[in-house]
Amino acid sequence: MSKFDEYMDEYVDDVGGMTIKRRHTMSLPRVEALRKVFDDIYQRGYDDAIRQAIKPKSNEAA
Repeated sequence: MSKFDEYMDEYVDDVGGMTIKRRHTMSLPRVEALRKVFDDIYQRGYDDAIRQAIKPKSNEAA
């Protein structure tokens, strides 16, 4: 299963208070548009998280 499918299969709270899969909260064209850019966005978020993890904290003594 791809990261996109894992993301889309997560359960989220719907506006009506029901818990449903994320993919059911979007129209098919929106899902397909997200599928095209998801890997780039996911990688960018991962890269940012790695940079934040290795960046020295400003309150630590050097």
